[in-house]
Amino acid sequence: MGTRDLVARAVPRIRKALARRSQAGGDGRRRGRKPVARIVAPMEGSTLQILGVIALVIAIVVTMYDLRLSLSPETCPECPHCQARAEAERLRQERLAREYSRRIGIDEDDDRKIG
Repeated sequence: MGTRDLVARAVPRIRKALARRSQAGGDGRRRGRKPVARIVAPMEGSTLQILGVIALVIAIVVTMYDLRLSLSPETCPECPHCQARAEAERLRQERLAREYSRRIGIDEDDDRKIG
């Protein structure tokens, strides 16, 4: 079966379909059927703008939440665990200041003491 045979078979079918279409009223509908309305909502620019504004608001809220968390203190003044950590950090800074003062030759009585 070659291409010519396929074309020879298809041409009469196409002609019959076109003849039925012209008899049905020209618009290709079969008699007795109601037309089906196809609603296709195109993506309009206003839809994209709304989505962009929503994405911007979400990004602002997430950024504000992240900044609030980053600005909160690492230790709370009520918790014994946090108080112990703060005291350990204070002692460490004192020790480092004494070592630095000793290393550069500043006495403990000197007013130029670090810290």
